[in-house]
Amino acid sequence: MVGAHRRPVRRRGRRGPDFGERNPRHAFEKLAAELRAAIEAGQYPVGSELPYARDLAATRDVSVGTVSRAIAELRTRGLVEAMQYRRARVTGQSRSVG
Repeated sequence: MVGAHRRPVRRRGRRGPDFGERNPRHAFEKLAAELRAAIEAGQYPVGSELPYARDLAATRDVSVGTVSRAIAELRTRGLVEAMQYRRARVTGQSRSVG
């Protein structure tokens, strides 16, 4: 009998980062929440600029793409305005997104 005694195939994949029990989130969502909390706490007042994406990436140990997605999330919520090749500027308080 061919293949009758084959062992099951074991998949060797990497597991993603663990952002907490029972509530896994993407890295950009976690970073966006941290930045939103800092803005709402007054660490970045209205009119101020967030640090450069590469600096945020280095200090938070994430990629620049992750920072870009987090800033895009904040832009969707009306907290920052972001233009290519410029630092994101804080524009106001959070608004709910549908």
